[in-house]
Amino acid sequence: MRLKPPPSLNSSIGWRVEFRTLDVQLTDYENAAFIALLHLLVSYVNTETQLNSAMPISKCDENLEKAHTRDAVNTETFWWPTNLITDS
Repeated sequence: MRLKPPPSLNSSIGWRVEFRTLDVQLTDYENAAFIALLHLLVSYVNTETQLNSAMPISKCDENLEKAHTRDAVNTETFWWPTNLITDS
């Protein structure tokens, strides 16, 4: 995954997460299968659910700082969105 900034300051498009293909696959078939599965997953999440996974960029920065410490997965506490269901 890659975090993509807005195209410009005046853009209505905000920060985005870009899913990228894996760097190492055994075959082209596996790469195509990964892309197809990811497409189905993103399509489902966008159309069938009302998930709100937005997270303040300041919390992302805090998580990134914590992630750079040794054994961070076992010793640090990371910030996660807790209310993923939006009220519509």
